[in-house]
Amino acid sequence: MSKLKYSSENNFLNALGFDLNSISFKTFNSIGIRNTKFIMNNTFKSVTTPEMTKKYDTKTVNGKINFGETKSGFPLDLSIESSDLTQKELKDPSRMLSMLKNANFTVFSAIREKNQYGEVIQRIMDQFFKMGSSETLKTNPDTSFLDGRLSAASGTELFSPFTGSNELQQAFFYFPLNAGDGQLISGDRINSASVNLKILAHYGDRKNNLDVFQGASPLFGDLKIEPRVFEVVRVKKDIGFPLVQRDIETPEGKYGNGTGQFWETYYGTGSLDVDTSVRTEFTISDVLKPGEILRIDISKLVQDAVDNRNSILRFVIRPKMATYRKNGCSSESTGNKTVANGGFGAGNHYFDFERGGDDVLTQPSLSLSITPSATSTGSRRATLSRLYRVQLTS
Repeated sequence: MSKLKYSSENNFLNALGFDLNSISFKTFNSIGIRNTKFIMNNTFKSVTTPEMTKKYDTKTVNGKINFGETKSGFPLDLSIESSDLTQKELKDPSRMLSMLKNANFTVFSAIREKNQYGEVIQRIMDQFFKMGSSETLKTNPDTSFLDGRLSAASGTELFSPFTGSNELQQAFFYFPLNAGDGQLISGDRINSASVNLKILAHYGDRKNNLDVFQGASPLFGDLKIEPRVFEVVRVKKDIGFPLVQRDIETPEGKYGNGTGQFWETYYGTGSLDVDTSVRTEFTISDVLKPGEILRIDISKLVQDAVDNRNSILRFVIRPKMATYRKNGCSSESTGNKTVANGGFGAGNHYFDFERGGDDVLTQPSLSLSITPSATSTGSRRATLSRLYRVQLTS
């Protein structure tokens, strides 16, 4: 597959006069990547120079891309059709790439809906991308509520993940395991540990050429879960309960903004805020059903907390990406790749889990199997046995 090169400079957002830091990212119970730009149909229009004519003798080309289909021998393996182009032109990589980058596509960009951003994007996610929903079973769901709110976007913009095309969904966790009857102490050995999340919803992507249209999702075609790699990473910052609770104003999306600064890097993603040497990862390839318990291995993180952090466990669960930026995240330094093509994942893919301070939601729990410290008394071993799965001998 041919490679596209693009600029990561975000002139699109600058032109809108929009600051992404003005969006309040409260992702206390969502994990993954959520797209914010959507392709309305598979047609495009481009102005190009006809084959074998004068340089400035331009013509308008109309065409369509059959999203989700590939065509060997065509640029980027895209299945492209146009009655305005010859087969020779359609198979000319330099000509087609130039034309597609300059082409206009009809899109809805949620980032433009400054006042209704959260409301509109949630409706789109529930209506077009929620797995198991009766609405998303339709190949062509109703898009009439977006009438009058559409705009044109160039191929260059849709090929790049760095034009406000997606946003990071991650969740922070704090477990003080040094308090109460079940407190863990130095010398305890963690045989296994998991954090258990009760799934509320799982969101996928529409039929798409994900390695090409790296930040945009079509609002038509079949819905599926594209495999994505996630990771659990130790948090260096001294976070506590306020950061992980519902509806608490947190500094999670703010950085470099003067007074009140909390994270040293965007959304706490850089090496000054997290320690990637203490981490684990997992891949989600299948649909998660509401009510299902997702058990994520965190044995290494719990052992590190016991040995080195006074048994205070702090971590974040996030999609594994090579680049985290406020104007877009990518699974390698230059863009997104699917897991099948060697990346960490591409396309819209995230899940919601139960978490909150009321009686309706189930808080995430830990499951621990431990061998108590050799210095533990019989009373302590008995107490731990009531709370955890305990192996009493080495």
